[in-house]
Amino acid sequence: MDVTFALALLVLCTAGSIVLLVAGTRHAAGYHSLVDLLRRQRLLPAAPAVAGALVAAELTVGAGAIALFVLAGSTIGFVAQAMLYAAFAGYLTVLIAARPGTECGCWVADGGPARPWEVALGTAMAAASLGATLAGLGTSVEPLATRLLVAVGAAGMVAAATLLVQAWRPALRPALRPALRPTLQPALRAKSGSV
Repeated sequence: MDVTFALALLVLCTAGSIVLLVAGTRHAAGYHSLVDLLRRQRLLPAAPAVAGALVAAELTVGAGAIALFVLAGSTIGFVAQAMLYAAFAGYLTVLIAARPGTECGCWVADGGPARPWEVALGTAMAAASLGATLAGLGTSVEPLATRLLVAVGAAGMVAAATLLVQAWRPALRPALRPALRPTLQPALRAKSGSV
């Protein structure tokens, strides 16, 4: 496998771990909001234990995958990350189908509904994480300084993506609303019983 491609894939996977840590931290800080969000989504029990399990999974998998990769050169933590991202993608798929227009609570935290691109992102992160593990990329990245550089690059990638989303959101929101409105309004009216 090409070294550049392997490093790029590892940066992407490590960025996925950092996103899990950021999401877990945000969900822990807004724990009651997370419980309320689960209640509005009406797909899982809105019990505090469910919200707590979600926060614990995000923090544990994110931190564990980073620690295993950086300290031991192991990508085995990315397997758990792949499963978590696949679960998120599946959950969002069901949310979009069953409760269109419901806030997803994803890492962008814009209060907007779950969107297909977030399903695609979760699916891509699951595939990349599993692919990095199956290809045995962790053992090919030596020494520790190189793995630290991968983690720093991943952190920069997450920071840049977050800043871009924050900067583009005001410009994109008015453009997206009219496009979504005709699609969502009939479905929402049918569910509420109004015409």
